Amino acid sequence: MYGGLEVYASPERTAELQEKEGATILAGADAVLQEAGVASSKEVLVGPIGPTIAQRADQLHCDGIVMGTRGMGALGNLLLGSVATKVIHFAQVPVTLVK
Repeated sequence: MYGGLEVYASPERTAELQEKEGATILAGADAVLQEAGVASSKEVLVGPIGPTIAQRADQLHCDGIVMGTRGMGALGNLLLGSVATKVIHFAQVPVTLVK
């Protein structure tokens, strides 16, 4: 490990680290949903963000996608790209953005 990043990791170790980091990131949102009594499920996906989210929504037969934004504004999105913009581009269902 080098500063929280492994210099070399096998594909198996990389998948393990991705799953662990994803679970850590999802834990806070999961706790809020459970406390509010909202039914939910969670999973960690790996791949290009926009197509991966849109494809999973199709596989699950979702009626829509709801996601937050970081509020970078139009210029920031233009220069850096935006996860939300990518999902909107690839999704076949409505995408609701929450600031």
